[in-house]
Amino acid sequence: MVSDFLEAVEEAFLIKTGALDQITDAIITVDNEDRLIYLNKAAAEQYAIDKNKALGLKLKVLYRQLWFTPDAEQEAALSLKEKGYYQGTNVHVRPKGQKAVIESVVTVLKDKSGNKVGLMSIMRDITDRVNVADWLVESNQRLNYAIEASGMMIYEIDPKTNKINIIRGLEELLGYSPEEVQYSVGWWINQILPEDVPKAKEQFYPTKNVNNIVNEYHIHHKKGNYIVVRGIAKIIKDTTGKRVRIIGGMQNITQYKEMQAKLEEYAKNLEGLVEEKTKQLTNAQVKLEEYAKNLEKLVEERTMQLQHKERLATIGQIAGMVGHDIRNPLHAIVNELYFAKQTMTQVPENKNKQDTLESISIIQEQVDYISKIVTDLQDYAKTLKPEIKEVDLPELIASSFSIIKVPENIVLTVNIEDHLKMRTDPTFIRRTLTNLVNNAIQAMPKGGKLTITASQKENQTTITVEDTGKGIPEEIKPKLFTPLFTTKSKGQGFGLAVTKRLIEALGGTISFESEAGKGTIFFIKFSPKTKR
Repeated sequence: MVSDFLEAVEEAFLIKTGALDQITDAIITVDNEDRLIYLNKAAAEQYAIDKNKALGLKLKVLYRQLWFTPDAEQEAALSLKEKGYYQGTNVHVRPKGQKAVIESVVTVLKDKSGNKVGLMSIMRDITDRVNVADWLVESNQRLNYAIEASGMMIYEIDPKTNKINIIRGLEELLGYSPEEVQYSVGWWINQILPEDVPKAKEQFYPTKNVNNIVNEYHIHHKKGNYIVVRGIAKIIKDTTGKRVRIIGGMQNITQYKEMQAKLEEYAKNLEGLVEEKTKQLTNAQVKLEEYAKNLEKLVEERTMQLQHKERLATIGQIAGMVGHDIRNPLHAIVNELYFAKQTMTQVPENKNKQDTLESISIIQEQVDYISKIVTDLQDYAKTLKPEIKEVDLPELIASSFSIIKVPENIVLTVNIEDHLKMRTDPTFIRRTLTNLVNNAIQAMPKGGKLTITASQKENQTTITVEDTGKGIPEEIKPKLFTPLFTTKSKGQGFGLAVTKRLIEALGGTISFESEAGKGTIFFIKFSPKTKR
């Protein structure tokens, strides 16, 4: 058993070459009885033990493990059993009582027959970077991010056979089980929206001499609808430059779950690091530096995202206070305008009366504009509680245009299926349409076409607002739903941020497509899974 164990470890991790002694992370291996079979130089130094004397001793001579939560130990055991590996952080108590926070990856080792012969652990001491209390807070934050983040499907393609092997995430992304799909590249191409095939096909059949391919396209879901995915492909070449493998991934970008995708990407990178060492690299130090670089980048990205969330929370608080402080004097101005207008109606007709009424009208328009800003501020700051009821969508959309003035140089077209009903909050939908239609009108100062559609297919309700205006520049698209961001000379940048909150409060999604000089189309979608 021990010989099989050492053979498996040596074959997988280059013990014979001594490469692991060059790694600064502690690496240890134990057999099924928790006896130490191997530890590298870093492990012997960190745990202050003679490397040769430690072999054969129980693991507890190095440390005693403390778990952050009562269920963490069971979760680790379950992960090792079902996945063959465990990644996590806990506290090691060393023989003299010193405590250290350790980030570790534990992998099940098997012999050639597939039998478990022990465990291999790669451990990094992060005590200098974080104390136990801070780590508990960070763990809770990471858990929240993981719940919100989207999943990624990972695959690999053999260019010789054009066969695709799904590594993970098939059912999570597209709803299919492994038995329900075919593993030819052609079958996957057929699942892509026809107009997206030319750009998406490059990910499966690369024609350009590049190493990385990134694109976005629509792909068919088991439920019948198309979802938007970001496709990423890495072309692996041999020393002659010939393609030997394509490693790729698909990420659902129709849902706001980025953090979970990054956590999964982090796990994939870590697992991929070990795999690449065993198959392609003889220089372990080079791969370790690459891993450290990726880890530093990931920490930096998470820090930036946390700062962004904190900034948005602060904006929300300030918006609520400013909106409240403006609303009271605004009501007083509205009342005074009303009384002033009533008074002027009793004044005999003359030029001063007409000038005064025109001034009152101008002031009223500006007050209405301020009122809209206040409403946007308060809607962004407050917790939204939609009042759901069944509504007739054609009537609801028609009523929205009763308060919107469409200029004569804009051709309005409304295409709505008859008797289309849905359960929603009519006020939220009306507010959303008002914001989108006003934006469309402002995008067509010289006139154009404005088209509103509403349809229902396989229980998914879709509303679109399309214009033929100037379009949205590429550099602005990622910031479009960000509060306080606007390209207008007049505006506070809350309109689309509030619109996104309203739709998401109803369980729906809002997205857009735009081309400079040709126009923009916004998509509002409610599927059975997202309806309240």
